[in-house]
Amino acid sequence: FHEQGGKVAVRMGNWKAVRLNADDPDAGKIELFNLENDIGETADVSKSFPDVAGKAEAIMREAHVRSAIFPFGYETTK
Repeated sequence: FHEQGGKVAVRMGNWKAVRLNADDPDAGKIELFNLENDIGETADVSKSFPDVAGKAEAIMREAHVRSAIFPFGYETTK
């Protein structure tokens, strides 16, 4: 998502991870939400589940392909 500095999201079952400020992935924090208990995404549980947040970040890095239209996100070798 290109607005507000760019956003990247990954959905893994009931988990949703969002990285804000995707134009600077080293500065952007990953927020993690358990959609089963928090459909409104109001409680960031990334500190309680760092392994899940880390897995989501790995997926973000692996799946990202840079776009000329939306020039933000992770640098990859793809």
